[in-house]
This record gives sequence, C-alpha cells and structure tokens, in this order.
Amino acid sequence: MNKDVRMPDLSLEELRRLYSGRTTNWNQLPGGPDLPVRLVSRDAKSGTRGVFENRVLERNEISRTSDNCRTPKFTGDAVVRCELDSTGEVLKTVANTPGAIGYAELHSAEESAEKGNLQLVALDNRKPSIDAVRERIYPFWEPEYAYTYTAPPPNSLTSKFLDYLAGDTGRNLIEKHGHLPCAAAENQRACQLAAGGR
Repeated sequence: MNKDVRMPDLSLEELRRLYSGRTTNWNQLPGGPDLPVRLVSRDAKSGTRGVFENRVLERNEISRTSDNCRTPKFTGDAVVRCELDSTGEVLKTVANTPGAIGYAELHSAEESAEKGNLQLVALDNRKPSIDAVRERIYPFWEPEYAYTYTAPPPNSLTSKFLDYLAGDTGRNLIEKHGHLPCAAAENQRACQLAAGGR
C-alpha cells in the first residue's frame, strides 16, 4: 500500500470491500485518510492474481476501470482499478500513486518497501512472512511445483537440479528469497493444506 494511506493493518473483510469496489475512499475505513482508493492489479493471465482471487478475495476482482491507475476511464466509475503486466510495475505504481494498494510476492514487496513509498500490510493483525505462512495464519500464498515429463534419469542434470532444490542449500536459498520450501519437513503440513485448496 502507498505510505500516504498510513494504515498498516486491514481486516480481510476490509480488503474484500476494497477489491469489490464497495470502499472507494480510504476515509470509509476506521482511521483512513481522505484519499481515493486506487486498486493496482495484475492482468487476467497472472498466476499471482489467480492466487489473490482464490485465497484472499474468494471471488474475481471487479472490472478494470482505469488505464493510468490514477483516474477512472469513464465518469460513472466509482473506483479506480488498473491492470499491469508485472510485479515490478505493480510495486512501482503503488509506490508512486497516492491511495494505491496492490499485491505482489513477498520478497519483491519487501525489497520495494525498503526503498520507497510503499508499506506492507498486515491482514487481521498478521504481517506477511514465511512464519505466518508456515503457521497457516496468512492466506496469500501458493505452492510452486516442478514437473518433469517422466521421472528424470538418475545423475541427469534435471535429477541433480531437483535434488539441489530439495537439499539444505536449495531450501535455504528458496527461503532467503521469501518462499516457503515445501521439501522442508516443518513446512510440509502447510504445503499439503495449500495443495488441497485451503
């Protein structure tokens, strides 16, 4: 969220009201400033958007109403919602647009928050983190899978790469970059629940 909003926590219901277009000004939320809400979203092909809609909103986002993320395209549009092609574009636009809120993967969002005019938002008093995902108390995450056409031959480059990802070095690197390595025993319960849909 853009730092001008100055709301470090939202309830899941408040976030859903924002992304349904029912909340159009931040002052409609307790403690919110008098700023129009500007929803900065990913395009319809984005996997990040799919996860956000499925796990957080539990519905599709409202239609795009803006091309520039600042003003509505038509005068009858009550809320500004734009769609961008990449995580980097979303984070840059949120940082540079008063009243903006968007979504992105954790590591990129943390790096952008350290540099600029955006802040990470807690949901229901739970800050986004690997630990919050591991404890199944933060809803915005999804496992990534590595698929092969068949079982790779032993000692093949593919087999060695998969072994690397599942080994200590690979797991540490994955976690360092803000992801939850499902190969780690302490994460398997969270990963299994996510794979099952909830």
